[in-house]
Amino acid sequence: MQNRLILFTLTCVANAQKVLELIRNKSRRVNLALNPQLWQLFESCVEKELVAPTHKIEELIIAYLDQNGYLDE
Repeated sequence: MQNRLILFTLTCVANAQKVLELIRNKSRRVNLALNPQLWQLFESCVEKELVAPTHKIEELIIAYLDQNGYLDE
């Protein structure tokens, strides 16, 4: 499941390559302070998609960066 492909609407192969590089190098740990109920709802939602919460967060971050043009740099 760790090597799950994340599908995004990307406009060019360069963005796809950059996304692959970004999801492979996982050396930074991040602690989040979230409302417990919010986290529980999020976990339940992604569990229905058969996705780990960290993978979904990663997918959302990359989609946000793509939407705002940061993957084009």
